Amino acid sequence: MKPPPPSSSSGVPRKPRLSPYLLTLLIFIVFVAVLYGEDFICIFGQLEPIPGRAISRPVKLPFAIGKSEERCDVFQGRWVRDELTRPLYEESECPYIQPQLTCQEHGRPDTEYQKWRWQPHGCDLPSFNATLMLETLRGKRMMFVGDSLNRGQYVSLICLLHKLIPNHAKSVGKYGRK
Repeated sequence: MKPPPPSSSSGVPRKPRLSPYLLTLLIFIVFVAVLYGEDFICIFGQLEPIPGRAISRPVKLPFAIGKSEERCDVFQGRWVRDELTRPLYEESECPYIQPQLTCQEHGRPDTEYQKWRWQPHGCDLPSFNATLMLETLRGKRMMFVGDSLNRGQYVSLICLLHKLIPNHAKSVGKYGRK
């Protein structure tokens, strides 16, 4: 005969065990909190004001200088020739452009395509201000995610900014698939 199954009403208390799923979840939460704690503080710090701390409205700083209207429709306009302020950087002076993206090195004889800018109807786009952008982004992170088009925009932005950053303060990293 089989012995009777242990009764839950026996006088011996069962030792409580932590579920492996719950333990895994707790470890994951701690890992994410450690890894992204600073980001969570930034995100949640903006939701509720801290008592005793002055509430300040964020100042909207465009990365540009010049006049810009609040209700400017930048999608309606035309391309205009601008030989005074274009190009914003020379392809040969930017070390971050990949060789396959250099038009002049691959035989394009003209540079006239670099002297055009977009002009919306009824308003002016301000000129790009690299110093203002760097100061506004100081201490923050910026990430580009996407395909080769996004990579081209990223490289172009880096070329616009790289002259202002001292050589000892520059670093470029590539993450993702290789």
